[in-house]
Amino acid sequence: MGRTSELANLTMAMRRARWHDGSAVMLHGPSGIGKTRLTRELSKVAVIEGVRILHTSCRETERSRNLGVTLDLIPEMLQEKGALGCAPESLRTLKMVRQGDSSEAPLEFGSDGGQDQLLNMRNRQPLPTSSALRAGFIDLLFAISYERPTLLIVDDVQWLDEGSWELLVDLTERLENARVFCVLTSRTVNPKTTSSSYLPSRIALIQVPSLERDECVQLAHALASDFSAGLSIQLADWFAVACDGGPLYLSALVSHWVETGEAGGVPPTLLSVLDQRLNQLSNDALRVLQTIALLDKLASAQLIREVLELETFRLIDAIEELARANAMRETRTSIEVHHLLSKSALLKLSTTSTLALRRRIGEVLAGKLEQLSAPIELVVGENIALSGDIDGLAKFTLDAFHLFLRNGEAHRAIDLYDANIVHLPEHEARHQPYALLQDALYLGGFYSRLVHSPNYLEHIANADPIWDTSHPEEVLRMLEAADHSSDANDYENLAARALLIAESPIVPTDVRLKAATFTIRSAGNSSVTWHAKRAYDTATKLLLLHKAEDFQRDLVELYYHTIFDDMDRAALSAHKLAHYADGLSDQNNRIKILSDAAWALRVTGSVVEAKARFEAIAIDARRLRMFTRAAIVATFRSSLAFELDDDIVQATYWLEFGGALVGESDDPFLDYAYQAQRARLAILTGDVETARSGVSALKSSTGGHAVGNSYVATLRLGLARMEGDLTLMSVLTRQLLKSFRQEKRQIGQDFRAFQVYESLLALGAKVEADSILALYVNELRRDRTPLPQYLSKHYSTLKAPV
Repeated sequence: MGRTSELANLTMAMRRARWHDGSAVMLHGPSGIGKTRLTRELSKVAVIEGVRILHTSCRETERSRNLGVTLDLIPEMLQEKGALGCAPESLRTLKMVRQGDSSEAPLEFGSDGGQDQLLNMRNRQPLPTSSALRAGFIDLLFAISYERPTLLIVDDVQWLDEGSWELLVDLTERLENARVFCVLTSRTVNPKTTSSSYLPSRIALIQVPSLERDECVQLAHALASDFSAGLSIQLADWFAVACDGGPLYLSALVSHWVETGEAGGVPPTLLSVLDQRLNQLSNDALRVLQTIALLDKLASAQLIREVLELETFRLIDAIEELARANAMRETRTSIEVHHLLSKSALLKLSTTSTLALRRRIGEVLAGKLEQLSAPIELVVGENIALSGDIDGLAKFTLDAFHLFLRNGEAHRAIDLYDANIVHLPEHEARHQPYALLQDALYLGGFYSRLVHSPNYLEHIANADPIWDTSHPEEVLRMLEAADHSSDANDYENLAARALLIAESPIVPTDVRLKAATFTIRSAGNSSVTWHAKRAYDTATKLLLLHKAEDFQRDLVELYYHTIFDDMDRAALSAHKLAHYADGLSDQNNRIKILSDAAWALRVTGSVVEAKARFEAIAIDARRLRMFTRAAIVATFRSSLAFELDDDIVQATYWLEFGGALVGESDDPFLDYAYQAQRARLAILTGDVETARSGVSALKSSTGGHAVGNSYVATLRLGLARMEGDLTLMSVLTRQLLKSFRQEKRQIGQDFRAFQVYESLLALGAKVEADSILALYVNELRRDRTPLPQYLSKHYSTLKAPV
């Protein structure tokens, strides 16, 4: 009642999905407004029309459970007709998540056996990454929907975890030709508030409005009629005013009146109504209701009986009493109560009783981790933590961590760590699961997070040849994440480990080529060149042996010759790659290859084409939501505008173009790149305040890698020179000179050379300044672009020819 137009619109959208016109909507409105009832009515229509229904609900307690929506729905989806139409690799990925091999004994801390088992575990099939899970889930959903249209309902997405939200974003972007209708419900119009969790434009927003007063009056009469009770016009009007347009509140008010007969004395708030309804329950029924509230969607008659240790007949009586009072409803997998009713029920427990009940639930569930198909560890951890049993929480966390790693369920181990570690701030066991967390992140494919953890370099430097060559793609993904990180990177170790994969004859050819290319790029950031030469030789032999496509050869040639060898060959490869990329239909791959080609065009001297390419790439990448790439390319364009054209307007435009994208990406390097370029422009234009704020923002963002530290030191030197701080200038100049002389080839280092030169002049070392500038321009500088004006005016005064 009062939702006719909304239900009609939803029904039409669901029907369009049958004809490959999928879409997504989000119903939003406050609690009790009727969102869930609307989806139930839509589900009834779906059943009549033969539409498959997939339904899941989010819980506040599961916000840290990565890809919770995926993990809840996968078992059901795999049983559906059409699942075998899914790509084989997607099926393998999803079945690895659903099934665990528990044949091995638990890992033991501090024992050789535990280390041996960990090595055995590492030799298992590599675990799927979050991106692989998302892709597999969408692939499976589309496969089963090809056989029969699907209605996907996800309730309460305001409590959705970030991984599941990214999945829904990916899904909605691909619904246009799918037989899927996705309905989300949320209490807020923008359920995700982090900068990386935007609201996709393809999700249509439908606000579920409050019922009008006359609609509330009609609904009040209809509810009373269901109880065979007559309702006066005056009382119906009072109900319509008191419920404030909320159908759930109205239902509770009418039910209270029917049950108590209190017409004139109806409580003014819903909380009072719920409280009086609860007071009418027996002790057993109330205790069962409270247990259901704490068990959440794990609640079942069997678990309730074990927790409360009730005789079967008493449990049956209590459940029947709750059913007659409309205080609960049974779903296919659990027993549920409305969250408002459950909160009111828990308020009737004393603090001591609440702790005791939570502890009992934790004890019962802790013994069932391997028995129950649903992931229960977060509910167990929450109940043990809130019971105050920190020792018990520590033991449970470690035991469960062992179990999940043994079964190859790294994602569950990580979710458990994130949820429970906050409750163990001072406990001696706090650092024990952290030691295993590194392996869970590694095995689970969470490489971006791994490289931001304090001891990740152990996984980078301590290469295990057996593990690396049996899981080469997983290792490469980790190395790439480390290479992109703004934290401490050891480029020599990155290159050495990638070279190990490139030279392994048992690794597939395409993976070896990727490893060789990565080795060359990474070696370019270090002072050691032998890794790159061996990787180039390996790649060249592989390309000749396997008759690779021209673009693959050009890619290897571009990286190696741009950084280390023949710039003419690098320029030729750059032009050929740009031409090849222009013809690609895969837009993401086109942008990636063009970015590399444009960078090489700039270094090899094709400045006009490089500028045009950078501009087009930045705009296209932003359109394709490749925010990191768009921002980095915009930074390159900003540098060219100022250094070669002396155009501060264009330099500022492209700088802010990239800066506007920083908040759209979760890549920490973006903010570093933006702040660095902002400070650089400020130093070159004499803006002391902006330079000071930019340098201040950068001091703590580079960790310990040489390139990042050297660049920040250069910016600090420029600021010190502006402020006339001779002491700091002296320290930073000597620091930069040391690294300056160690590097045998330098790309994009004009700004550093300029700052070192100017500082040496300010410190009275003109002879050394001239020597350094001549060395840089004549021997070290690989860029074929003209010297920027701020550097060329100094070089022209030297005796060496320009």
